[in-house]
Amino acid sequence: MVSKQKKVASIILNYNKSGETVNLYRQLEKQTYLCHEIRVVDNCSDAAEQEKLRTYLPEDKIIRSEINGGFSYGMNLGIKKCLAGYQFDYVWVLNNDIEIRDRDALSKMIELFEADQKVGVLSPLILDPETNQINFCGGYLDKNGWSHRTNDPDEYASWQETFPDRIWLAGTALLIKREVFDLIGFFEEKYFMYWEDNDFCFRANEAGFVCRIALDAEIYHGDLPWEGRPSYYHYYMARNEILFMRDLIHAPYKTILWAIENRMHNNIRVLSQHGRQESVDATYRGIWDGLLGKTGKAEDFSAPPRGVKTLGRLLSWYGSRQRARGRE
Repeated sequence: MVSKQKKVASIILNYNKSGETVNLYRQLEKQTYLCHEIRVVDNCSDAAEQEKLRTYLPEDKIIRSEINGGFSYGMNLGIKKCLAGYQFDYVWVLNNDIEIRDRDALSKMIELFEADQKVGVLSPLILDPETNQINFCGGYLDKNGWSHRTNDPDEYASWQETFPDRIWLAGTALLIKREVFDLIGFFEEKYFMYWEDNDFCFRANEAGFVCRIALDAEIYHGDLPWEGRPSYYHYYMARNEILFMRDLIHAPYKTILWAIENRMHNNIRVLSQHGRQESVDATYRGIWDGLLGKTGKAEDFSAPPRGVKTLGRLLSWYGSRQRARGRE
């Protein structure tokens, strides 16, 4: 039986998509878990978008940021306000473009927390809204520092049993125990967007908390086809992967080379085939800036200095040789 004394704050991050934010707010209002409040962090949206929030949502539920400091900055702003004065026991951080059809989803996740005190971070299953197929069912970080992910519950269960201290979860809808923030701090803001979830889960694991998928709780989240996503997505994914590997987990150099090889052989090749030259340039720029250690919000997604593509190809070639040797 879930203790109704455990209080949850759901935090929705909004940036110029107030319609989606209001829709999710209304869905959260229908959750059956009673000790639950909702907050919206507006990440310095345009004036018209801010007015939409004021029109449809209670003023005291909106937290305004003076700058767009990225996902982590906005979420941290909301989390710190919610945790001040020990108001809440759990925080549910939510992308505003998700759909929650199960009115008991939050209750199911709290029950899992209550059943296992080692759990610090939870994610529901993430399904495709059109097909109902699983999009994400957990990931794990192997001994070389390489991130794997799955949409197969059986594979996830195997990882959870074999690598319980290496599980990572997508940041789409993370439910987090306040003790995790007390011990390890908040989301790392240097990434601006993407890879902060891997970073947070790694630090939670290092601190002794368990990260798990709540297999009986579901949300829906649709994505554009990978090759159709905006240039900034490809930039931040390439840059922040290198920052994560190099600065946090101190991955061996061969793993960073593998990451570059993967970006070169798979991502850039596919983007080129689809005529997405801007995204190709952004990926090269992301690799370059990652190697240089650049952090925070990027202003330039254009092709990096001449010679970087050649260097990338050399590193990719060397990475492929290292990967082949690792399989021998």
